[in-house]
Amino acid sequence: MANFQGVAQTAGVCVETRITGELHTSATQAELRSIVWNLIKNAVEAVGKGGRVRVGAQAAPTHIRIVVDDDGPGMGSTHQTQAFEPYFTTKATGSGLGLPLVRHLITRLGGELVVESELGRGTRMVVSLPLVESRHDTVSSGVRQRHPFRGLHVLLM
Repeated sequence: MANFQGVAQTAGVCVETRITGELHTSATQAELRSIVWNLIKNAVEAVGKGGRVRVGAQAAPTHIRIVVDDDGPGMGSTHQTQAFEPYFTTKATGSGLGLPLVRHLITRLGGELVVESELGRGTRMVVSLPLVESRHDTVSSGVRQRHPFRGLHVLLM
């Protein structure tokens, strides 16, 4: 899988990140990578050249919260519902499998995905995953204060 920073740079999109502390969840790095990669990829494709995508992650008392926010064209209520149906896409080259995969993974992990979008105002995807205590058998999300994406092939918490 290609490095996400390269994809954003090629598309002319500015990706801003705001990561707070170390975040631990029962999700594997591959699961988190799939969730975040697909959400950011969709946001980058939606905003196009010169657009901005903001990615944030932080721990709450019982969960980690990941937010991917863009200043793209937004989605109407019909597209918000259809976006999670397999094979639905508005893109010429899209497969329509990214967001259904994201929702499936989040649900399987006991989390929640909330979509906030309005035509002409952008889209915000908010992921909540159960927080677990740091243990040796628990996979860290890879987030570190100084180097939040070190060691991963895609932009990932």
